[in-house]
Amino acid sequence: MLDLSLAVAWLFVLAGGALSILVGYQMRGPKSLAGVIAAGILACVLGLTLGMGIAYTQTACIERFHVCASQGAGDLSLWLYAMLAIPMYWLAMLAFAKPAERSGTKP
Repeated sequence: MLDLSLAVAWLFVLAGGALSILVGYQMRGPKSLAGVIAAGILACVLGLTLGMGIAYTQTACIERFHVCASQGAGDLSLWLYAMLAIPMYWLAMLAFAKPAERSGTKP
């Protein structure tokens, strides 16, 4: 039987990485303490949301589509992947610097 459990979980984790890069690009600029804390809160919300998405998708994958094998209690560990990626999401949101200011002269 085909088992796509890990692929489904990693798809969510990688999508979260892409989303955190997009959010970080939109938030670029000087990072004050408030900006760092806001990025941390957004990373936590993203990780929790993706964890719930993994849990729901894993259940649907097993019961509806029959392409994932039930691993018993091991199924619970799959949603932790998104939780463990929260620091990666946070760093990705903080990775972008403010763009350099152009001089006032026009070409």
